[in-house]
Amino acid sequence: VYAYGLRNPFGGAWRASDGKLYEVENGPNVDRFAQVNRGEDYGWDGSNSSMQINAIYNWNPASAPINITFAQNETFAGSQLPADMLDHAFVSQSGVTYASGPQRTGKRITEFALDADGSLLSGPESLIEYVGSGRFTVAALAAGPDGLYFSSLYEDSGNAGPVAPGAKIYRVRYINPIQGDYDIDGDIDAQDFSKWLSTYNSNLLLAADGDQNGVVDQADFSIWRSL
Repeated sequence: VYAYGLRNPFGGAWRASDGKLYEVENGPNVDRFAQVNRGEDYGWDGSNSSMQINAIYNWNPASAPINITFAQNETFAGSQLPADMLDHAFVSQSGVTYASGPQRTGKRITEFALDADGSLLSGPESLIEYVGSGRFTVAALAAGPDGLYFSSLYEDSGNAGPVAPGAKIYRVRYINPIQGDYDIDGDIDAQDFSKWLSTYNSNLLLAADGDQNGVVDQADFSIWRSL
C-alpha cells in the first residue's frame, strides 16, 4: 500500500520537477486535490470534513474531478505551451453526470499553479468550459506533443441515450504568434528545431529529414524554417 485514507481517486499524474505523485479524488459532497506521499494517511472516515486532510485544494460543492496532467518540459517538451504555463496542473471536471447544458460545477478544464513543494500558488483558473446545450462533459485528459488532449464522455445530443457512440477527442493548443517559435522566445532558430524534434520518437524522425538524405541536420532546419 503506497498511501492510505483516499476515498475515490479518479486521476493521478507525476510532476517531474519534484518527483511527486498528485491525485484528484471524488468525495460525497467535497472533492480533493492532493499530493500523494508514501505511507501517508489521508484520513477518509466517511465525512466531508475528512476530505480536507492534506488537501492542496477542495471543491465544495463537489465537481467530479476526473483526470489530472502536467504541462512540463519532461513530457513532450512542454506540449508547446508558453513558459508561464509549464509545471502547472490541469484537471478535467465532469460535473453532474449526463447533465444538459453548461454546469456551474463541471464541464471544464481548470489550471492550478503550484510552488516547488506542491503548495497552491493560484487556481483553479478555468482554461475551457462547455457552453453548448447538449450532454457533453470533459473526461480523459493528457498532455500531448502539441497541446492538451481531452475526451468528452457522451455523444453531445443525447438523442440515443448515455451509452450511444459518438464521444470525441479534442485538443487545446497554444496559438503561437510566431509560427515555428517552439520555445516562445520571439526568434525562430535551431533551438526551436531541436524542441520540435524532441516531441517525436525515433521512429518518426525521418519526418524532419527535409532534404531526404537520411540525416536530420542543420540543412533540414533551413528547410523547416522556410515552410
